[in-house]
Amino acid sequence: SLPPSYQSPYREYTIPVLFRMMFCCALRPGEPLQLLRQDVDLKNGTLSIRDSKRHRDRMVMMSEDLLVLIRTYDSMMGERKFFFEPPSAVSHRNRRSWMDIQFSLCRKLADIGNGTNSLRPYDLRHSACSRVILNWLAEGKDFYELAIFLREHMGHVSFRETFY
Repeated sequence: SLPPSYQSPYREYTIPVLFRMMFCCALRPGEPLQLLRQDVDLKNGTLSIRDSKRHRDRMVMMSEDLLVLIRTYDSMMGERKFFFEPPSAVSHRNRRSWMDIQFSLCRKLADIGNGTNSLRPYDLRHSACSRVILNWLAEGKDFYELAIFLREHMGHVSFRETFY
């Protein structure tokens, strides 16, 4: 739980949803910050990731529980251009640094890490991918058979990137 901040209005609502979306959908840190409201399909539970790494587009499905959270957040936040609007004082160019600061604060509040910058928002993506693979292995599924789905979901061009 984050305390309210006059410098970052609605941060206590935005940040938990933003980081959950990043983890649950294995998004790159910049991807949720680029989402326009129309990129988030609240009916079908999809995210349209546009012009991401290597200028590629992809569609990402949300789980039902994440979709419920996303719908609640959207109804609370009202009209806006971007799905996750940073404080008005934060320029579009500085949105990643704003997110990095919020992630660091969350890490400190949760007492995770040793006070260093060892954990980054990008680690949510890696952790999500690893968790999917470990779940498949625990269920006895063939990773190599399912790897194409993971590659597409992650937005990778080659299997080498996904295996890494």
